[in-house]
Amino acid sequence: MANLLEKLNRMLPGKKGDPPGEGNPYYLEKAGKWRSFRWRFLIFVLVFLVLFFALNAHSLKLENFHYFFSDLRASVAVRSYEQSPMEYVSDSKQSFTTFRGGLCIAGTHNVSVFTQTSRQLLSDTVNLSSPVVTASDKYVMVYDQGGRNFLVYNTFSRILSETLDEPILYGAVSNRGDLAVVTLGTENVSNVYLYNAAMDRVAKIKKNVYVTAVAFDRDTKFLTLCGMDGVNGAYELSVESYAMGKRVSAEPVSRATVSGCFPLYLSYTGSGKLFLVCDTRLICFGPDLGMQLNYHLSQRLVAADAGPEGCALALDSNLVRGEVRVMCWDAEGRERADRILTADAEQILMKDGRVYLKGETLTRITLSDGKTETAGTNVAGMKLLAGKNGKLYLCSASQATETQFEKL
Repeated sequence: MANLLEKLNRMLPGKKGDPPGEGNPYYLEKAGKWRSFRWRFLIFVLVFLVLFFALNAHSLKLENFHYFFSDLRASVAVRSYEQSPMEYVSDSKQSFTTFRGGLCIAGTHNVSVFTQTSRQLLSDTVNLSSPVVTASDKYVMVYDQGGRNFLVYNTFSRILSETLDEPILYGAVSNRGDLAVVTLGTENVSNVYLYNAAMDRVAKIKKNVYVTAVAFDRDTKFLTLCGMDGVNGAYELSVESYAMGKRVSAEPVSRATVSGCFPLYLSYTGSGKLFLVCDTRLICFGPDLGMQLNYHLSQRLVAADAGPEGCALALDSNLVRGEVRVMCWDAEGRERADRILTADAEQILMKDGRVYLKGETLTRITLSDGKTETAGTNVAGMKLLAGKNGKLYLCSASQATETQFEKL
């Protein structure tokens, strides 16, 4: 009798709350919906992964995985590493730059790369007379200014080493990995050698003026050169932009001229504006090299910094001896600060909405509210660099110490 009732129950229509059974239509319907959902979800995940790898294939490189895993262990104990100085080979000629939140130090005999947790990823032996280091989001470029060698690194190894036939004047590396190397020409006044993201030489731009600066914009759409020539006893500057695609344009796509000043710095901002810092003028160009700012400096330029956030200048004030005039423009070329401080100026730095003025002490100006603060620690003779999240690096000849302004 019991077996008969069980068979009848399996044949009757089911409802929510009934125990599952082989013939319960309610649970059979739910199981069918779950199977359908499961297959749709798996198809969605598969499509997502295919699109992800297709759209990000250029970033899926061995160096990125190596960078992630090499610093994974350190990220668990960041506090202990932050207190450790970054030690490197002492050298009388050194060049410093930030790289992926950490530091890169280039000397005559050694190139070192450190992470933001003070771990050393690279130590490479080199032979350079006058090293200069510059970096993008992905790569570090070290060149021997006046020599003939340049090298390119990722986070953990040297990936290119090349010797040219002409003395190197300047170099630049783009976020995409393109390289520009300016040399003192033999047949021409200057030559610019271009390398694509695969580190293959693809072009040579010949110029009959002295190329004094070179810069890539953030998205590697343009390569811009600043050339200098003498006309009637005065400096004549020519600023030219070349389009960067699969191949660089044969001729400049835009051009501007500036007269009567000596070029010092050329740098793009994050918004695509271009700052040209000269000894007596500051000029801001638009993407088409239309002049948007032409400011004549009435005082002697002491220090300057130009980069993704804009431009900051330290001028020798003529009002009272020992005072410095600090001026700042944002990434759009708008003036954000103009004030006189009682301080000396070895270096000026703009980072994260703040301007740092370094002399014997360190002064910080917050651009949002104009607040000015001074740290009493003696930092004279040290190189100041700014990392992420308010971190500062004070670099001496043999070690760099990570700190924050409030801790000085």
